[in-house]
Amino acid sequence: QRIEFRQALPLGREWYLKAIGGYHRSSDFTRSRVETAEYAPATLPRDLVAPTLGNVRLSFGGVRLDKYTTPERLLTFELGTAHEEGPVTLSPLARAQATDVDQPWLRFNVAAPRWNVLAYYTGNRLNGTRNLTANSLLYLRASHMAVEAQGNRQFAGARGRVIAGVEFGGQTVDSADPNGAQTVYDRKRSTQYGSVFGQVEYRLTARLNAVGSARWDRSTLHDGRVSPRVAAVYRLTPSQTLRATYGRAFQVANLTELFVRIAVAPPIHLSPVETALAPLVGNTSLGLGNVPVLAVGNNDLRVERIDSAEIGYQAVIGGRLLVNAGVYRNQLSDFIRNLL
Repeated sequence: QRIEFRQALPLGREWYLKAIGGYHRSSDFTRSRVETAEYAPATLPRDLVAPTLGNVRLSFGGVRLDKYTTPERLLTFELGTAHEEGPVTLSPLARAQATDVDQPWLRFNVAAPRWNVLAYYTGNRLNGTRNLTANSLLYLRASHMAVEAQGNRQFAGARGRVIAGVEFGGQTVDSADPNGAQTVYDRKRSTQYGSVFGQVEYRLTARLNAVGSARWDRSTLHDGRVSPRVAAVYRLTPSQTLRATYGRAFQVANLTELFVRIAVAPPIHLSPVETALAPLVGNTSLGLGNVPVLAVGNNDLRVERIDSAEIGYQAVIGGRLLVNAGVYRNQLSDFIRNLL
């Protein structure tokens, strides 16, 4: 079953409103893997518990307000949320069924021809999502907030254009259950970041255009880093161009890759080992009666780096055929990959 609505209308005095909402309900393809997997049973691991919900439910809604303060300046405020129950997701760690998930968000934007300011928030709240593989409950309160401002201006008689901006933001995750025990991360984690960026475009000759850009980033997860990029496009004929680009970029590990601590299998009972060692350790408990099996993040991951260079050719033949060819080379260092 599926029902949705959408309404948009002017409110007067250059105010405009849009509202959307909906509700979806369906059965699900998910099958229990407690006894055996429905396919590749010799390869796929079994779950410890079966899904408790047999249907998938999704509800969502949002409201947007627009205000033209001048014919060229637009003020936008938008917020909404989504709620889901029932879907089973598969990750490198486990299968999990969402039982109560909320995803609120909001956005505020002021747009003008020469500048733009944007602020936004997104959230993710898990209340008792069931880890089917390890038979545990997952809780999460995550948020991401950021503010970005940028401006642009032409120069040299419109032969060039410059764009510059700044961005600041932060992320927070907390996976404590009602008793205060963490269920996804090792502890409550947060990070803040900031960046300054800019780009210059210039028409050097009637046939040659050049672009140069750079971005400086720094966060609590890494030191300050510069990401430059340059490009040139030469027009051989009105329908043929040559291009050359070079760029250096980076990617920092996310909070999950750094700090995850989640059960991926039932605890192992090694009480016989503890009993066998009792003559050596006396009455000292070794805690081997309930040994957890965890996936643990690596907080020593370095920043992943990539250098890219490309030379390319593009042509339009007969107004109907597009030909595009290129040669490129990428060099990656400290590559970040999924958990083994």
